Amino acid sequence: MTFIRRARELGFSIAQVRQLLALSDQADKPCIDVDQLVKAQIEVVDRKIADLTVLREEFVHLLGTCKGERIDECRIVQSLGRR
Repeated sequence: MTFIRRARELGFSIAQVRQLLALSDQADKPCIDVDQLVKAQIEVVDRKIADLTVLREEFVHLLGTCKGERIDECRIVQSLGRR
């Protein structure tokens, strides 16, 4: 159970966990298949980091534009209403 929990904490899908479990039963095989799963997970993490970085920059920009003292002057609230 620890193996599955830790793999899920690292973001592996259920299908990937199944693959990892199956591979773990083949001790004499090379690690290339495990390496490929980890490389794919690194790509997922990198995409999430990039998306979060863009999101953070948007929040910083919104915060920098808000100079109002009341909600009806708040640029953040106004920008949320725009498309």
